[in-house]
Amino acid sequence: MQGQQLAEGVARERAEAAAARREAFLRPPAAPSSGATLAERAKKWRDTGIVALRDAGLAELPAGLLDGFGPNMYAVDVGNNRLTRLPG
Repeated sequence: MQGQQLAEGVARERAEAAAARREAFLRPPAAPSSGATLAERAKKWRDTGIVALRDAGLAELPAGLLDGFGPNMYAVDVGNNRLTRLPG
């Protein structure tokens, strides 16, 4: 009887841990806390050549977002988003 209760307890803990991992994965990322407007961020991107969109909660890149950067853009940080494809 004790062995069965122990096994049930372990199974319950594993199921709860798996549910918590699923919930954390599906939770939208927190919004960036910099407080900068999109225009201010775009200026910084142009100045540095780095487009920073990490943790932005994006499922896709907005159309035309990367237009106008030209050869000065050398990095796009889109980490920790939900992108399924990138523009060509």
